[in-house]
Amino acid sequence: MNKIFKLLIGILLLLFSANTSFVFAETITGDIIVEANPIGVAINSNTNRIYVTNNQSDTVSVIDSSTSKITATVQIGKEPYGIDLNSKTNKIYTVHIDTLSVINGGSNTVEKTINIGGDGAGVAVNPDTNLIYTASDPTNILSVIDGNTDTLINQIFIPDGAVQIAVNPNTNHIFVTGTSDVLSVIDGSTNQVIKTYTVPGSEIVDVAVNLETNKVFIATNRKNKSRKNSRDSFIAVINDSLTLDDKTNVKFSVPGFPTAITVNPASNKVYITTINNTLGEIPILYVADAETLRIIDFLVLNNLPIDIGTDLVNSKTYITQILNENLAGNLTVIDSKINDEKNYVADKTNLIPRFQEAINEIANAKNTLALSNDIERIDKKITIALFDIENSLQAENRIKCVNGLIKGYRNLAKVAEQIDSLRCVGSELIPGCITEDDVQGYITMTLLPVIKIGVLLLTDDNSNGIPSVCEY
Repeated sequence: MNKIFKLLIGILLLLFSANTSFVFAETITGDIIVEANPIGVAINSNTNRIYVTNNQSDTVSVIDSSTSKITATVQIGKEPYGIDLNSKTNKIYTVHIDTLSVINGGSNTVEKTINIGGDGAGVAVNPDTNLIYTASDPTNILSVIDGNTDTLINQIFIPDGAVQIAVNPNTNHIFVTGTSDVLSVIDGSTNQVIKTYTVPGSEIVDVAVNLETNKVFIATNRKNKSRKNSRDSFIAVINDSLTLDDKTNVKFSVPGFPTAITVNPASNKVYITTINNTLGEIPILYVADAETLRIIDFLVLNNLPIDIGTDLVNSKTYITQILNENLAGNLTVIDSKINDEKNYVADKTNLIPRFQEAINEIANAKNTLALSNDIERIDKKITIALFDIENSLQAENRIKCVNGLIKGYRNLAKVAEQIDSLRCVGSELIPGCITEDDVQGYITMTLLPVIKIGVLLLTDDNSNGIPSVCEY
C-alpha cells in the first residue's frame, strides 16, 4: 500500500474515536538563526536566557528570550549535543565528545570541563539534589556529576543503552532511554537501576516528565523503520511514583517519526515534533492534551526538528531545526499562551467554517498548480471528494453526514496515492510523469489541508461518537 495512502487511512481510523475539543492555540512567532547543526535547547525562565548547542560549530548560542536576540556565543568542546541547566545556580551543562562543559550563566564562560568518556548524548539536571546526569553513547554509561563541586562522583552502566534522559525531582527518579525498546529507571539516592519498562517492537526516541502529575511520556518509533519513512510512532505513558507501576500504557499515535517530546505542566500539554517522508519530508509539531491524551493542535514547521523545550513562565515553546544539507540552523519560537476553555471550538457553528477553510485551501491548490494532464484528471477526483465532504456538512441526516465525511476523506487518500504514483523516476522524464518539484508542491499544498480536516474530525466528538458537525 502506498505510503501517503497508509498515512491518511491511519488518520482516518482515528477520526471518530476522540473525546476532546479542538483549539488552534500554538502560533509560530519567529525564527532565530543560530550556527551549524543546532541540537539541544535549554531555557532559564529566571534570567530570560535560552541556550542552544551548535553541534558542527562547537558553540553554544545564548539568546535573550525577551528580544529573541543572540547575546553571546560560547566556544566549547567538539560536537556539543545535549544541554540542560540548573536555574537555582545559573549553571549550564552541555555534553560533547568525552567531556561535559560547565558554563557560568552570568559571565557566559566555561568554568570547567569534566571528563566522562564516550560520545556525549543527553544531559539532565535535578535542581533539588544539584546532581547532573549525562549519557554517553555507545558506552551505555550514565555519569553523575555533583553540581556543588562540578566533579564526577559516579558512573552507572545501563545495559539497554543511554542516550536521552529525563529527571523527576519529586521522586528522585532518572529515566534513561537508549536505542532499544527499554526505558531504564534509576533511583537517584542509590544510583541503582530499579526498574525497566519495555515497549515491545519499538525504538524509544525520547522521554519527558510532567512534574505536576508525575506522568512520564515516552516517544517511540516502530523498530527497524527508518526515521523518514516511519508512520507507526506512538506515545506511551507511565505514572511515576515511589512504587512504580508495572506496565506502560500506550495512549495515542502520531503520524511520522518523533524526534523529540516535552511537556508543559503549566498548560498540561504534550509537544511532539515529527518528520515523515510520506508528506514530502514535511515536519510537523503535534500538541496533545496531557490529561485526555488527544491531539488538539498541530503546526507545520519549516525544517527538520531536533529538540524542543518549553518556557513555563513566559508560555513559549522553542524548537531547534536544521535548515538544509549544509546544516545551517534556527530556533523556532512558538507562542503557547492561549489555553482556556472559551477558545475551544467544539460546537458546530465554529467548526463548519474551519472545515470550509480547509476545503477552500485544497480548491485553491488545484487552481494554482498547473501540472500535467494526469493531474488535471486527478483534479476532478479531488473535486468530487471535496463535494462529498462539503455536502456532508450540510446534510439533514447525521448518518449521511458521517458517511459523506468518511467517503470524501477516503477519496482524498486515494488521490494522494495516485499523485505519488505519477512521480518521475530516474533522470529521463517518462511521458505523463510528474517532476519531483511538482509532486512535492502538489502534495504540500493539497495534503496539509487534508491533515487539517483529519485533525478537525479527530478532535470533534460528542459522547455518542457522532461528530458535532453532524449533530442536528
